[in-house]
Amino acid sequence: MIQHIKNSGIFLINIFAVIIISMLFSCSFKETKQVYFYDYRIDDKSIFMTLGFKLQGRIYQRKISSDTKNIKLNVGSELFSIEHDSKFCTKVISNINGIDIYIFPNEVVKDNHGFYLLNEVKNVYAYFIEYYDENTGKNYYIFSKDNSVEKQSKINYTTNYLNELQELRDKDIAYYNEDVQVLAYPYAGYVVRGRDGTLLLLSTLWDNNSIN
Repeated sequence: MIQHIKNSGIFLINIFAVIIISMLFSCSFKETKQVYFYDYRIDDKSIFMTLGFKLQGRIYQRKISSDTKNIKLNVGSELFSIEHDSKFCTKVISNINGIDIYIFPNEVVKDNHGFYLLNEVKNVYAYFIEYYDENTGKNYYIFSKDNSVEKQSKINYTTNYLNELQELRDKDIAYYNEDVQVLAYPYAGYVVRGRDGTLLLLSTLWDNNSIN
């Protein structure tokens, strides 16, 4: 009887030790990432979204809102998917320094004779539209400092339009880009500064819920 009690005690101790070790092992393979939201909508109501992460073939999700400051992830996970309401667009950039989430309107460009009109947003560096040039078979951007984008008869070639935009003034300007996709109508977009200060394009054509 005494031996049986001793054996039971040893068994319980072993179970307890396994649980403790498992907990420590699990914690050592978790990381906390900061989440940074950049909301350019005028009506910046709280949003909710689901981020999917993938690690060694296993997919798991984290539900977040615009009030989320950080999330816990399994170390080595890659951002795999984004789900949210179609009323807005997002561009999500995940790296070792955190997760940047850019939120902007999902809008339709209005054609107003010699101009394209976009809805106003806040705190952007510039506005742009992307369209297709039937003569060259290439896509192009027209950049503007305000939401009234003037149609351009001349479209420029450049190897780095983001660098050219550093000198964007009051005059709108157009550049061909690397895309070749027939577009039935122009798509809206915005130029913003990322957390590192570099210029970044947010496009309603490519960034409805894009991952970088």
